Amino acid sequence: QFGWDALVPMALLGVPAAQFSPPLRALGLPHEAAIALHRALGRATLLLASAHVLLYLLVWGLEGGWAHAWDEALSVCQAQFGAPRVTAAPARLFARRCAEHAPARNISNFFGLLAWSAGAALGLASVGAVRRRSYALFMVAHQLHVAWWLFAVCHWPGILPFAAPALVFLVADAARRRRAERRARCAVAA
Repeated sequence: QFGWDALVPMALLGVPAAQFSPPLRALGLPHEAAIALHRALGRATLLLASAHVLLYLLVWGLEGGWAHAWDEALSVCQAQFGAPRVTAAPARLFARRCAEHAPARNISNFFGLLAWSAGAALGLASVGAVRRRSYALFMVAHQLHVAWWLFAVCHWPGILPFAAPALVFLVADAARRRRAERRARCAVAA
């Protein structure tokens, strides 16, 4: 399935994005090469995730028509009789856990659709023409990576271990930047 295939580049997305990426520095790759790798991994992730979404919608549409596909896509939990839908009352919607409805799968299609939407918006803002026209929009849209990961984990909690490499490098890079900013402020104050 394309969802599984998307996990590999998705897990590696954060490694080259860090300004100081130890694995890439150890390989002697400059920051520009790391960004090119990040761009390729992002495209691969988005293409595979899009194939995952589109093929599921197609299968659901063929199984029961497009109303069924829409109903499945808005399913908070894997479709079973009585599983809450987004169109249900909000109090009932999150009252039960998905695991009660599909303990083996624990999948929320609705959150998967939200994750894909965040990724698609990020991808569209990363197109060269958009990036050159408005770098600020590109940078703001890249903050959607938080929504992407959050909704992806809500879609299927099994994604969390795949997020570990990206999270480790994101936190390490943030700590390094904060330390460098603090040193710069201390040097200016002195």
